[in-house]
Amino acid sequence: MARPNNKNGGRPKKPIDWKEAEKLCVLQCSELEIADWFHISVDTLARRLKEERHQSFKGFFAQNNPEKVYGRIKIKGGYVRVKIFPSNFFYPMARKDGWLLEHRLIVAKRLGRCLHSWEIIHHKDHIRDHNVDSNLQLVSADKHTQITILENKIDRQSHLLEELRQQIKLVQWQNKELLESLRDRVNG
Repeated sequence: MARPNNKNGGRPKKPIDWKEAEKLCVLQCSELEIADWFHISVDTLARRLKEERHQSFKGFFAQNNPEKVYGRIKIKGGYVRVKIFPSNFFYPMARKDGWLLEHRLIVAKRLGRCLHSWEIIHHKDHIRDHNVDSNLQLVSADKHTQITILENKIDRQSHLLEELRQQIKLVQWQNKELLESLRDRVNG
């Protein structure tokens, strides 16, 4: 029986679509899951990564994983900006130098797509560097304006309510003092 025509004399290599593998990394797939996707063993995946991409799975995963950013800075205005690899699925959202706002990356990852430039991310607690998924809300520009106006009105009303509570306490204390003073005059 004739052997297949390849340099090692073994079975022909199964093709690996590296762009697809990168997307699987973005979706947080494990090494085993990616190997299964391409119907190869984990050892074969590791070997092919070393031969064809000159890196380990750990390096490949980190390069394609949106959680693994290779730069994180706090910028003017209180927002956090992160730097990602050009091979990252979300790289189209980044500036030309690879930096993008962290809160936009987090919401894009949740949605499984890149955000449009006109889509706005609202921080529910108004803390611009508090970038946990539960604190971030995708809104349109007009909805963001409405939310901001209503939240500002609520804040003003809350402050007014607190001032009124303090004034009530003061008036109650003054009434108590006046009553004691009257009792002292009547009894004294």
